[in-house]
Amino acid sequence: MIPLLALVGSAMCGHAQTVALFTVDQPTQFLVDAGEQQVYSGIALTLGGQPTATGGGATYTYSWLPTAGLDDATVANPILSELGANTVFTVSVQDVASGCVKTSEVEVVLEGTVGLFELNDRMGRVYPNPAANEVTVEAQEAIAAITLRSVTGQEVMQSAFPATSTAKLDLSDVPDGLYLLTISLEFGHQITHKLCKASSVR
Repeated sequence: MIPLLALVGSAMCGHAQTVALFTVDQPTQFLVDAGEQQVYSGIALTLGGQPTATGGGATYTYSWLPTAGLDDATVANPILSELGANTVFTVSVQDVASGCVKTSEVEVVLEGTVGLFELNDRMGRVYPNPAANEVTVEAQEAIAAITLRSVTGQEVMQSAFPATSTAKLDLSDVPDGLYLLTISLEFGHQITHKLCKASSVR
């Protein structure tokens, strides 16, 4: 922060006023990107975005989970050389200057299989997302119940429904934030979607 001083004369009072002006250097927004979905066919893949982290103080620490198959889980772009099943990798990045931690996910699917994210999209739909006060849920099977949990697993609400393939969930009393919405279907299937509650969305 650099103070800039200026003297401003006042003809009426005959006094000089000192005005302090300040300029503040704000770091750019801290963002994390785990990259796009990839297909593993037995050839090593590089995970992470290009770049994986931007903004903030420009010095970061990285932690990838799960670590199996990765050459180094503490770098921005680890190499994946072995995969036994479709896997969602999560990278947690800390901006050293501020201490802020953000996460991002990327799914790697085995060649010839359907990924979890794609399967969820095929079987169910959640919209709008982000949502302000209400969200609509559609599924290919009858919906039995919908459960909303925080990203740490704490249950926020659960609603039961009659045999219907479309349901609406009232979010007006839910605090803004990121949640996991699990749709329990009539014949035992479960679908989980990420849902962002944002009151500012109109």
